[in-house]
Formats: sequence, structure tokens, C-alpha cells
Amino acid sequence: MSTARIDSKEGLDAASGGASVGAQVGVKRRADDGVVATADGRSASRTSWAHVAVRVVRNATIGLALLATIPLGLVANRSIAFVPNMSHLVERTAEADRWRDFRAPIDASITPQAAGDALRRITAVPAQDGYRMRAVAVEHARPWSSIALAPDLFPNMRTPQSKSPAAFMLIAKTLDGYSSREMAYLREIAEAPLWKDFDAVASAARVDVVGGLYETPFATDAQLMAFPTVGYADAKQIAYAAVARATYHLASGDPAEAERILRTTVSFGFTFIDQGVTALDAMVGRMVVDIARDGLYHLYLQSGRGELADRVAPLPPRTATGPRAMTPAVDEQTARARTLTLINDARIPRPLRMEALEVLSYSGSCGGVRAMLTGPSDELRRTLTTARASMARFPSEQAFFDLIERNMHSGPQTSRDAGVLGRVASGTAAILSAVTGNSRIATCTRLASTISPRE
Repeated sequence: MSTARIDSKEGLDAASGGASVGAQVGVKRRADDGVVATADGRSASRTSWAHVAVRVVRNATIGLALLATIPLGLVANRSIAFVPNMSHLVERTAEADRWRDFRAPIDASITPQAAGDALRRITAVPAQDGYRMRAVAVEHARPWSSIALAPDLFPNMRTPQSKSPAAFMLIAKTLDGYSSREMAYLREIAEAPLWKDFDAVASAARVDVVGGLYETPFATDAQLMAFPTVGYADAKQIAYAAVARATYHLASGDPAEAERILRTTVSFGFTFIDQGVTALDAMVGRMVVDIARDGLYHLYLQSGRGELADRVAPLPPRTATGPRAMTPAVDEQTARARTLTLINDARIPRPLRMEALEVLSYSGSCGGVRAMLTGPSDELRRTLTTARASMARFPSEQAFFDLIERNMHSGPQTSRDAGVLGRVASGTAAILSAVTGNSRIATCTRLASTISPRE
């Protein structure tokens, strides 16, 4: 092989040409390695960065898909069907219908808003995050809660659960008479200022329960699961006190006023059955009606009105024919269809219809993987629209339906501890929610992590 000499023009040209070829080869090699140093290499550089971006997106997508298996698997494996069984509550409230004729007359001059304000002044509602209770200028005293009875007052009429005389004994014992000190106790209850508001609530044709108790619209952090309601125990004590109020007038020789008070208490109970918005409202109303019914029963027996006494007599106890019967199991689709029928049935008390809608709304967001990813179905949206049109009478109740709808779309929050594994799953779901903008992934995963797996 000949060697080019550089001490001549030809040798210089040859050496120069060889270097040029080598440079070109070197540039090509470095371009293949992803290192570019020429003008033509700028295009190759852009192509290389595009490949890197594709790989990053691909890896991120694979990572998200792997992360998604945790919340998706958890929701798919947990029983969060949210199909309520309202049959027992429907049956219990239906029992009270036979006593509707014993309500007090309606006072048409009392507006729904005035009745709602009166309800706020006489009832205690527990505070909950996200809910603001209406401010009240007057807080009524409850004498039955503050008076300490001496041991010799109402002997043999106390129960272990209460420091006051048992309401179911008061009317019946009137024939035996009460001591002056016992009458003084009954008079203090009967003349308490709260009864004016009590009578107003019971006598109103319609009561704005939501507008009277709560500030609306509800805060954005208000959770439907935490919706505060009238306390069951507090309502029971008011009903017992109403019987004591009636007893005072009966023992004072005014049986007509005693009957009016007891009938008004029946009406007070039906206020919750007919005007409430939750199943607990219906349960409170059913309990109040029964306490007042028992007072009327003993009043009619004492006055010799046997026919009326028979109409308000206690219901016969339910007889057990064997082991307690279990509710026959039905598939989820059948149960859901029954719930939708109940929601649209105007014969069912509105609190139970609204409770069924509230519980069913949870399935719109967390009823399964599909609901979690895509939101409520068209069927559920139509059901909400129809129920709103038929049951929301006041702006406050429109706000309550807004709360149900928001819950349906975003999912119910829960504060229950989900354990270590649940917290890990919830953390993963929170990342997915932030990336996808779907808050249901986080809320449904946390909820599912507090529920036992399907067996």
C-alpha cells in the first residue's frame, strides 16, 4: 500500500481528502450514538428528544395503570352496592296512619318558615363540620332537665332510665291525685315558654324543616353522610314532657285542654313523618306519635269514652312463630328496582323516599368500578330530577337536593380508619385523583377500604 506524501501538492491534497472522509465517517458514527455536532445533526437531536418524551409518557402511563389496579381491585372486591332495605321503616310508619284522625286542627295562619323557625327554637341539633345551624335569639329552658326531684315525689313512678316520672303512668295515676309539690312540678313544666313554639310547629300545615334548622346553601365541604338531624332522645323527652303538661291540666280539672295538648303532640309527631327529610325524622315522628297515643288512650279510658280508647289502644304485640325470619335475599338489580319504585311512590312518607334517594345516590359515585370512573347513570340522574320536582317545596329543600346531587357526583366522604392497607390504597387513589381530576377515585377507595370484602 502506497503512502501519501505531504511534501508535495499532490500529497497535501491526498492527506486533506483522507481527513475529510474520516471526519464524515466519524460524524456519522457519533450521530448513530446520539451525539450530534453538525448542522445536519440538529434534526437528529430533535428526533432523539422526541423518543425520550415518548418513553417518559409510556412509562408514566404504565405506572398509572399499575397504580390503578389497587383502587380498582379494592372497589371491585368490596360490597358497596348502596341499595337500602326500607321495608321495616315503611311498615312502622304505616302503622301510625290509623291515628291521623287524632291530630289537632290546622292553623292556616302559620307559615312554613315561621313553623321552621319555631322548630329551631325548641329542638337541639348536634353540630357537624360543614353545617351551620340557624342562630336563635331565644333558647327555651327545659324544666324537666333541670329540676331535681326529691325522693318522695312521684314514688313508684320512676324508671331506671329517667329521673322524671314515667310518662305512661302520669295520666293513669291522675285519679289517685297528686300532692301539692307534685302539682307544682307539673305546673312548671306545663307553663314553660317553649310550648308556644311547640304548638306552632304542630299546628302548621307545612313546615320548612331544613330552612328552619340550617343555614343554606350548604357549605362545599358539607357531607351528606354527616347530615345533622333532630336528636331522637331530645325529641322523646319533649314528648314525655308534653304528657306531663297534659297531666297537669287533667289533674286541674280541665280534661278538654289535656286532650288538646295530647292531640297537638300527635300532630307534632306527624310533622316529622310528613315534613322531614331523613329516615331518622320518620323514626322520631313515629315514636312521638306513639307516646301521645298512649296518653290519649288512658285519658279516654278515664273519661269513659271506650270507643275512642279502642281506636288508640296499643297495637297487639308481634307474635313470633319460630326463629326470627330473615329477609329473603334478592339480587342487587331487583333491590335497586324496588328502591326506585319506593322513591317515586307518593304514598310513602317523604322522609323515607328521600332517605332511599340519599343512600342510592352513593351508588352513583361509588356503586362499582364503572360508577367510580364514569359517574352516575342516566337512570339515576332522571330519578333525582323527578324526585326534586315532586318533593322540593322550598329553597332550603332545593339546597338539600343540591347536596344529594353533589354527593352523587363526587362520592361520600368517610372519617373511619381504614387501617394500614387502606391508607396505602387511599394514598395511591389520591395520586390518581390528582392526575385524572376524578375525585371519586380517592373517595370511593377510602370508603371501600372500610368495608369487608365480598365473601
